[in-house]
Amino acid sequence: MGKIGFKKQDSSEKMTPDHSAKQAEISCDARLSVDIQKSLGKFRLNIQFEHDLGRGILGILGSSGCGKSMTLRCISGVDRPDSGRIALGDTVFFSSEDKVFVRPRNRGVGHLFQDYALFPNMTVRGNILAGMRGDKRDHSRDIDQLLHAFYIGDQAHKYPRELSGGQKQRTALARVFASRPSILLLDEPFSALDEYLRYQLEQNLFEYLEQYRGIVLYVSHNRDEIRRFCDYVLVVEDGKAISYMPVADLFESPWHFASARLAGIRNFSHAEKRGPREIFAVEWNTLLTTADAVPDDLQYIGVRENAVRILPRGSVPSPSGSEDGRTPVMSPGNRPPDWSERGNAFGAAVLRIVPGITADTAVLIPFNDGSDELFGKIFVTLGKTHLPLHAGDEVIVAIADDDIMCLK
Repeated sequence: MGKIGFKKQDSSEKMTPDHSAKQAEISCDARLSVDIQKSLGKFRLNIQFEHDLGRGILGILGSSGCGKSMTLRCISGVDRPDSGRIALGDTVFFSSEDKVFVRPRNRGVGHLFQDYALFPNMTVRGNILAGMRGDKRDHSRDIDQLLHAFYIGDQAHKYPRELSGGQKQRTALARVFASRPSILLLDEPFSALDEYLRYQLEQNLFEYLEQYRGIVLYVSHNRDEIRRFCDYVLVVEDGKAISYMPVADLFESPWHFASARLAGIRNFSHAEKRGPREIFAVEWNTLLTTADAVPDDLQYIGVRENAVRILPRGSVPSPSGSEDGRTPVMSPGNRPPDWSERGNAFGAAVLRIVPGITADTAVLIPFNDGSDELFGKIFVTLGKTHLPLHAGDEVIVAIADDDIMCLK
């Protein structure tokens, strides 16, 4: 593994010689403040946020290449921002204005890298020992506990080249926890693990995090992991933080298009405000009403898959829907002369039915639509008891006014 390199220091820059003693004195509820800029080729990171222990674990969610990992690398000191400031409470890790740069080993930051960054010339036991601070002669028992906790006791004598990807990642996790950091940075901690081992280590990580008394940043592009582990979430897009909110708000009421996509919503249309509670859905070519006032900066609408009701042409909506709240009861009957008078309902055709284990998914194309891979198509969750649908069937799509998300 190559050496980690930094820019040559200006002779006037303040370099903190050793903060390891001071790290133990940093209050665990201190606020982490990040306001940095860094360019790498054509990509530019320009991110600002603050987070403290009182708000729990912070998830950083975004698509690949959006700047999540670069943000963590700047916080730990592995990468150096071009400008800005990083501080934990009153302790400044980096400041371009004050010419302060604290070396990575002196920040008290535990960083789990995507590529593990294990020392190739050390065994598993040696790598974990390297993460421990202070006198390392009396850490044999602590190392044994970590080896057992991360299921690598039988790998203790092996070198990284002899380990599987999952074993390397577990070794890296154990080394991070061995350092007893003030800030814990987890970058895709379960990306290399199979489903069974992932479940085991998730439970173990839950236990560690419950006992940990420092700030935790958890980077992932997996929304389910963010939902399970995190209390707050920072959504990052193209190198910028676009929202910071409780995790529950991301999944229940996202207000930004990128946030809604990352929350798992797939039904989108460009939208135009037509009235205080009226929206024209461009790709769906229909006028919709909303339960709440439509914001002036509206650009899109989004609807969850399980909030869409499907009815065959010539039927009317059931007032109660299905028992499980997902699949509507399709009651035979006569179609009203003008369906649009009944509210948010419009015609569509079934493109395909995608079978699933517990539920199927219907993919619909609205009539007179201009849909592409992202906008226009309508995905609907269907319980296994839904009435048969086939490609080419014409149906009615019904959406309640309080299920329409206004996005920008």
